[in-house]
This record gives sequence, C-alpha cells and structure tokens, in this order.
Amino acid sequence: MELDRAAAKTIIRRLAEREAARNAPVSGAVLPKAPPRFPSSVETRRRILQAIASGNEKYARPFFKGKIAIASLFGTESWAEYGSVVLQMAILDTMLSIEEKLGALMEPTDDRAPGEVPAEDHGLAPAT
Repeated sequence: MELDRAAAKTIIRRLAEREAARNAPVSGAVLPKAPPRFPSSVETRRRILQAIASGNEKYARPFFKGKIAIASLFGTESWAEYGSVVLQMAILDTMLSIEEKLGALMEPTDDRAPGEVPAEDHGLAPAT
C-alpha cells in the first residue's frame, strides 16, 4: 500500500501531536495538586514517634524506663530489627529535640526601643 504525500503528512502530524500530548506537563486544571508531604511539621514527626511508642510498649521502654525489652516475642523478627527500630526512634527523638531548640533560638525577639530601626549588620560588631 502506497501513501500519497498528503496522507503521509497527516499521519506524521498526528503522531507528533500524540507525542507532544504525552510529553506535555499535566496542568493543575486536569489533576489537583497533591499537598506537600515533605518536609513534615515537627508536630507530625512527634506524632509518628509517639504512635510507634504507643503501638508496642517494648519500643517505648528504652525512652520511658531506660531499659530494653527482655525478650522479643511479638512484632519483630529479630533483635537486630528491634534494635534498629529503637535506634531510629532515638535518632528521630534527638533530631526533633535539636529542631525544636533551634526553632526557639531563631524566633525573632524584639528588644528594640519603640521607633528604633533594626541594625543593618544584624547585631554583629564590625570587623577590625
């Protein structure tokens, strides 16, 4: 079967349109934009940590009683997994603590007198 020039151009045009439509970014009008997931808030991460601890008391024991579980009977396959979960919880707890303390340090304080303009050098002494 032979194609004439016009039919060949039509096929090429349609293929190009199809390819362009497939590669075109999907607009927000077509699909709703998903809410941002990361980074999550401090409160969300704190709730996750609390959910793990309240889901199985043996995970909470190192944080509340300072002791690890004596036996791993339910919920984990091995001591390595148990230790890994507890270690990850400790890391998350430490990171949350650091983030909360940094957040408190970075909160703006307004110790200026009324009408005083903030310094351009952000309170730093000039270099000598």
